[in-house]
Amino acid sequence: MPDTPVRPPLIINLESQSRQRDLIDTAAKRVGLTSSDFVIEVACRKAEEIVLDQIYFPLTDQAFVAFTNLLHNPPAPSTRLCDLMGTKAPWE
Repeated sequence: MPDTPVRPPLIINLESQSRQRDLIDTAAKRVGLTSSDFVIEVACRKAEEIVLDQIYFPLTDQAFVAFTNLLHNPPAPSTRLCDLMGTKAPWE
């Protein structure tokens, strides 16, 4: 396996009010992280939440009932489904 080049960390500068910085410092200390690690962790968590929320699809009441019914009572596995689940995703 080829060596992956080591990239230096990216520096992100932020401006904040002193009360915001104090709050971040306090929370970071309580969970045993540095302020930088805390800010990155919380920002990434929020970013994932936002990205996942973009996977919204509206349904009529009837379609929602059908959808939830399938979630609670999935069909038996078929050859076609097994083939699909065994296929590698394009990003893998």
